[in-house]
Amino acid sequence: MRNHGLSVVTPTFGNPDLVDAMLESCVAAGKRIDVPWEHIVVDSTPDPEEAELIRRSCDRHGASYHRRVTAVGPKRNVGINHAQYSIVLFIDSDCQATHDLFVEHLKGHEKENVAGVAGPTEMTGSDAAFVWQVVRKAKQYNHCYEWPRRYSVMGWSTTSNLSIRRDVLREVDGFDEFPLTIQGADDVDLGVRISMAGYTIISRETAVVRHSRAPMVRVRQVASRVFTYGRADGWLCKKHPQLTTYYANPFVLVASAFVIGGLLRGRAPRVARVAGPGAALFLLARETLSRHERGSGVKGLKEDAVCSLVDLCFDAGEVHAALSQLEPSGLVRRFRYVQREWFQTREI
Repeated sequence: MRNHGLSVVTPTFGNPDLVDAMLESCVAAGKRIDVPWEHIVVDSTPDPEEAELIRRSCDRHGASYHRRVTAVGPKRNVGINHAQYSIVLFIDSDCQATHDLFVEHLKGHEKENVAGVAGPTEMTGSDAAFVWQVVRKAKQYNHCYEWPRRYSVMGWSTTSNLSIRRDVLREVDGFDEFPLTIQGADDVDLGVRISMAGYTIISRETAVVRHSRAPMVRVRQVASRVFTYGRADGWLCKKHPQLTTYYANPFVLVASAFVIGGLLRGRAPRVARVAGPGAALFLLARETLSRHERGSGVKGLKEDAVCSLVDLCFDAGEVHAALSQLEPSGLVRRFRYVQREWFQTREI
């Protein structure tokens, strides 16, 4: 490939200390490869002092600094447009590269017909806080970080740790410039379009980045992020309807119960009064008990209940997206994140 080398692209938003640690880890990883590489940082930090700290960190670690106040995907496009080398590696600002990260990605690209290489993202830092006891059972938060250990070939992967050939990125026009949300689903959409174009994304278990738990300290932060992911799911459903499946959204079920209760008000007033609230309580109890472990006690039950509420934020986001996009089918559809034609389970 022409200009063979590695262009690392990182979108940033605040957290200058984490950004500095990420840049330092990439410098260490860069010393272990024998091809040229560069680091491109695209920042939208609103606070001038924090933005200046990030710019100084870039200067100190030899990274180029660019400003772009927009969604995460378009910020990555800025990095792609400035990339000099044949392989573009995306790593997030709250992650750190392991020493062999660059080595492993480059090895993956030596294989024939490979357009992308995905690696696992490991969470680091204390998980003793209540928020992380909740998150560990969540179905809709960071569950795909470990997929590169489960699948040998992937239709898409998170851009916390993903490298793609620059020519392929340009062929598929990079990330969507007009997503519904600031973050979420842009990596899924990119992978889907790359796979649809006939290219292959493989995984390497040894290409590891470590993701800090430090920025996430409150349950409401996780809930807000999951709600955003739900909205992004609605955007994916509209953009790729052929990759969706029927889904009984609990908010739609509860709304239907209220409607039925209203219709029964004259004939069965008692049933009418409890139809909606009863449906809501039943669905929450079912979700909570599905997570509850024997012997975990009252504390465990509390964590499971909060976890269920967090995951329901995803469903709420889907409803919001369907209504805001005037897409009624989004109320009963969900995106299929693992497509059989593109995902291959790793042989053990």
